[in-house]
Amino acid sequence: MASDQIVELLELMEEDPAWIQEFYSAVANSELVMPMVIHEGRGEPAPLKMCRFNKGTTVYDPFLNDFTGVDDWYNLVYSNRDIYNSVKPILDANFQRFGLIVDPLVQNGRQIINMCYKRKRCVAINLFAFGMLQYQLSFEQMEIIQRKPIIAKPKAEPEKEAAPVVSNDDALLKQNLYLKKIERMERGILQLQTHLGESLRKNAEQEAQLTGCAKKIAELESSLAAVQDFSLPVTVWEAVESTARRFTSRLIIHPRVKDIIEAWPYKKKSRCVAHTVKMLEAVAQTLYRMKFESADGYIDPLEFQRLTGYEIAMTEGKMTKRNQSLDALRYCRYEDRTVLIYAHIKKRIQNLHMRIYIGFLEEERKILIGHVGPHMPNSQTAGL
Repeated sequence: MASDQIVELLELMEEDPAWIQEFYSAVANSELVMPMVIHEGRGEPAPLKMCRFNKGTTVYDPFLNDFTGVDDWYNLVYSNRDIYNSVKPILDANFQRFGLIVDPLVQNGRQIINMCYKRKRCVAINLFAFGMLQYQLSFEQMEIIQRKPIIAKPKAEPEKEAAPVVSNDDALLKQNLYLKKIERMERGILQLQTHLGESLRKNAEQEAQLTGCAKKIAELESSLAAVQDFSLPVTVWEAVESTARRFTSRLIIHPRVKDIIEAWPYKKKSRCVAHTVKMLEAVAQTLYRMKFESADGYIDPLEFQRLTGYEIAMTEGKMTKRNQSLDALRYCRYEDRTVLIYAHIKKRIQNLHMRIYIGFLEEERKILIGHVGPHMPNSQTAGL
């Protein structure tokens, strides 16, 4: 973007209000760009106007379907064409309800200020321009600008061999302008970096949401396939297989589970089959949400029992852990690591103690089913 004296003076005014007179002079003697709109039913373009949202003076206008202020409007102007072009998409998107936005009016600043003053509209300079300082002119300030003379542009003179003499004051002013321009560019870079970081964060959140949606779709497809299979499980192992197919993205069945079930005398007991399905569903849904989808990953046994009707123990007793032979039963080899399956879901069917022992695969965000069937022997119930 070319050098913009108005923008540079706005930067200087932010540091020192004494630059206000130079700013008025620049506004009066520079070409300004004013957005123009053709309202519906009118043939002549008019300046685009905007309402200041001052809650103390706004009222609801049903025609505009928005809040408007009484005598609280202002016209938009831009200090050069490049800045106007940068905000043109915003104007098209947000002000199309007022009419058709046409080519802007480009005139001397004093002429534009006169036009706005006659229409009793204040002026907002460079509104919506990203990284630019914005400024609003009051009626009092507009009157001052109207009195500023229009400075004619000097005619081009032939180049002289001798270098022009630059006073110390002029050199210092140019140096200040350059320094302010560098500061403004640095702030602009910082804002762009912040905007980029925010965009990357939002993109990561959206990718995580897409990943979650893909998992849910896979679960729904598995559930649909299971529903279409009208054959009911007859054995506990069939119940494990059918339930695992429905929750492939959440459950992994260890190979040893089948051997344990095949050796269990109650593997065809109908109540054991039914509870196998319900207990695994409680693990895949309620327990999974507590472990992997909550903020802290805490599993509350009382809340789990309230929601599912099944008791859960997250560990074993100290005496059982100290007994090497008993403790070894609660270790599962999965791929290249050992997984503890201390946590277990409990169900008592008359005199029968049924258990499902589980472990957590943190990296895969899945639950490993390491035992389905009889109560594992421990220090107190070795004979069950």
